[in-house]
Amino acid sequence: MLQYNFVTSAAFSCAIAISGIVIFFTLQVWEISLTWWGNTVIEEGCDGSGPCVLMTLAEGDFFGPKIGEFS
Repeated sequence: MLQYNFVTSAAFSCAIAISGIVIFFTLQVWEISLTWWGNTVIEEGCDGSGPCVLMTLAEGDFFGPKIGEFS
């Protein structure tokens, strides 16, 4: 079985390359638009609504260890 590892790996790599070409020609060339969660999630939550602050620091504070306390 070990002698077929390279062949299997090469076959998987070729399959990924071929599927990428097929996806490109089926979706991009004819400008087909798909609406799914991965395309619209950027418009929701803090990312889509502009600047949103989840936590604030007190005046004079900063994030991280204090000066001189580095390990």
